[in-house]
Amino acid sequence: MSSFESVRRDYTRHLEKERNLSIHTIRAYMGDLDSFFEHVALQKVLTVDEITIAHIRSWLANNQVKGGARTTLSRRATSIRLFVPTNRTWPPLATVSLTNAYAESISASDCWMSMM
Repeated sequence: MSSFESVRRDYTRHLEKERNLSIHTIRAYMGDLDSFFEHVALQKVLTVDEITIAHIRSWLANNQVKGGARTTLSRRATSIRLFVPTNRTWPPLATVSLTNAYAESISASDCWMSMM
């Protein structure tokens, strides 16, 4: 079982050392991860190992319903997509494109991917 704190620390290290992202991007991605962790905590998820693709879809859909800007939703999908491969306890999710999962969770006309 992985604690949220240790996974958060590993993800921060991954973004800094392996991805070499700017401090501003890292801050935004960490905010996205914190938001996601708050969302799953409300759903009574106690460890990272319990998180499923349904939780990720729910979080992205919730952000969209709350009126999140397309650019914010895109960044949030990216930040979680980068998070999944760094968490070694989720090999099945590492093969899932979260961007596609997000696209499937909302109507095609509202999907930011249709803009690409």
